[in-house]
Amino acid sequence: MAATSAADAAAAATLAGTPTEEDVAAMAENRAAAKSEHIRSLLFGFKCRFYPKEAPDEEELCMVKVRRVAEMGAYVDLLEFEDREGMVLLSELSRRRIRSIKKLIGEGKMEVCMVIRVNEEAGYIDLSKRRVDPEDRIEYESFYNRAVVVQNTMRKIVKDTFDPAAHEDGFNPLRSICERLSWRLYKEYPHAIDGLTAIARDPALLDGYDLTEPEKASLLDQLARKSKAVATKVRTDVQVTCFGYEGVVAIREALGKAHDESTEEFPMSITNVAPPVYAITTVTADVDGGIEALNRATEAARAAVVKYGGNLVVISKPSTATVEEDE
Repeated sequence: MAATSAADAAAAATLAGTPTEEDVAAMAENRAAAKSEHIRSLLFGFKCRFYPKEAPDEEELCMVKVRRVAEMGAYVDLLEFEDREGMVLLSELSRRRIRSIKKLIGEGKMEVCMVIRVNEEAGYIDLSKRRVDPEDRIEYESFYNRAVVVQNTMRKIVKDTFDPAAHEDGFNPLRSICERLSWRLYKEYPHAIDGLTAIARDPALLDGYDLTEPEKASLLDQLARKSKAVATKVRTDVQVTCFGYEGVVAIREALGKAHDESTEEFPMSITNVAPPVYAITTVTADVDGGIEALNRATEAARAAVVKYGGNLVVISKPSTATVEEDE
């Protein structure tokens, strides 16, 4: 009778849809995927400024993204400060006469601007594009690109270690890791990326920071992976000439257009080899992408100088060398 009852129970369980081992494994996988997706959605919403201070100081440079162009100027987001709103007035866009504001500064475009005023009460920031020296702009873009690398490293630590169930609503894990690590690195080193480089060479330095073991493991894993990537400089030399009345302006604008092709992945650098020859370079692990980026920069410069009756000739096509070799 007991045997019959056990068989009936087994049959009833089968009819009731009792999950098999495969079903249990599939459900666990689905829960893990849902949790992972939940974390990704949370991470997408987390914001944190790059640096310890809440806003840039007057006369400092910052990177902005143009959100909207209006008659009186451009509304922008300060990318390093949690997309705080700022404005570049029409009079601060260019030293030259403006024929078309949208051609000068387009929506979605990234620009280096100088802070003119910071209104803490209104939370508003006035900026200038025309007051930024070309050399300072190039130098700051390099600083910003490194800052992006640092911030992405912080985000990856959060992605690898954050457990929403272990924290109350309203907790910002990105801000937490920035407070405990990257903000301190900015105070202790010329740039936070210099601090990460020091940690990569001597992991024992991490003992001086309030990080969990999983957070340390995530960071060291990232640093180890990045150290294996071969830094490659891709370079092309171009000759830019314009003998017209606005020759100097034309050449400067052409080089500016080439530099505008700079992205986080392919930061551009332009140096004067010997007038009128200029070297356009980028450092990247994606050589093919770097070559394409330099070709785009060259064509942008060509289109700009031709408008003034000038000319651009490629002296040497994009070629590669490791950074160490090039130096």
